Amino acid sequence: MTMSTLPAQPGDHPQRPASDGPARSRPTASVAHLDEPYPAMPVRRIGIGTMFRIEFRKLVDTWAGKLLLAGILGIVAVICAWLIFRQDGEQVNFADFGRAQVNVVGLLAPVIGLMAITAEWTQRTALTTFTLMPRRGQVLLAKVLASLVLTIATIAASLLLTAGSAWLAGQLHGGGVSVAGAADVVRSTLIVGALTTVMASAFGALVAQTAIAVALYFLAPTAYSMISQALFPEAAKWLDVFSAFDRLSSTHPGADLPATLLSITVWIVIPAVVGFTWAMRREVK
Repeated sequence: MTMSTLPAQPGDHPQRPASDGPARSRPTASVAHLDEPYPAMPVRRIGIGTMFRIEFRKLVDTWAGKLLLAGILGIVAVICAWLIFRQDGEQVNFADFGRAQVNVVGLLAPVIGLMAITAEWTQRTALTTFTLMPRRGQVLLAKVLASLVLTIATIAASLLLTAGSAWLAGQLHGGGVSVAGAADVVRSTLIVGALTTVMASAFGALVAQTAIAVALYFLAPTAYSMISQALFPEAAKWLDVFSAFDRLSSTHPGADLPATLLSITVWIVIPAVVGFTWAMRREVK
């Protein structure tokens, strides 16, 4: 007696035929390479050149920096235009054109360095900057060097504008141009610009707020100069930094050298040492 095969019903599922061989598993991706160690990547130390380029770009890539540079050159252009129109046909002297620019550039250009030092704390970027670059000393040095280079570039642009204005005045009034004393003007502008840039940077490191640091930079030496001249005029030169700048930019920079060195020590060296030491230890929030 044989059993008949029943027809498949609609709800039944066909059975899979038995396999003659062992069950085959789906191939999987190999993960052996995950256990292998990654090759060591070389760690490159950030050099002072890289930091200098970064800080220099930060100086000129903000609205405050651009407006300050434009303002300095604008004031120089206005002074040059006024000197051109007040000529009365006499020979134009480049030194006469340049003396006014010494005061303008020497007074305003150092604010660039002050803003560079105080920017990290005023704009609350110190945490990001010193996390990416923990060596604060290298960052501060790059800021000062970038400020000095930008100040010198501003001085060069101002002197070129002054030279062009002096030549134009000589052509318009027919008196020609005299370059007597031009070397003294260039030397005095560079000396005053470099010293005041370091001085402003020191005040910026001493006081980490831009507004307060700018006020101290402009008011403190001026107030001392005015008060000392009124109270003790004979001894005022020993701590008058403006008189020291005048002596260094004159034709006899060695005159009253002890008084010059003392003034520079009190107004530049001591604030720089105290300010940058404090900046190295200031708490970053």
